[in-house]
Amino acid sequence: MDIDTARVELRKVLYNHGIQMNRLATTAGIHENSLYRFLGGTQDISLDKWLRIIEHLPPNAREEYLVSVFRLPRLKSMSIEAKKQLFVKLASDFADVANSLKV
Repeated sequence: MDIDTARVELRKVLYNHGIQMNRLATTAGIHENSLYRFLGGTQDISLDKWLRIIEHLPPNAREEYLVSVFRLPRLKSMSIEAKKQLFVKLASDFADVANSLKV
């Protein structure tokens, strides 16, 4: 997964599910401009903000996003515990990549 894929897929999910960016930013507790700039490719966001955005997507949109970004199998067949473990592992891997990019 790379940051450009995360951007493109988030834009698609927001559009496909009719999710308003300003409403998502508000519920995720981030500044609206940060989300607009991230989606526009002019600004990156922190891992914490990205995880909050994912957390506040509606469940169907969240699944679609995670499946597309991480090229996962559909999550419906997985238990809740397996989904939690997978999400924690993916977040950890993402954090490792983000930290390795910092100078």
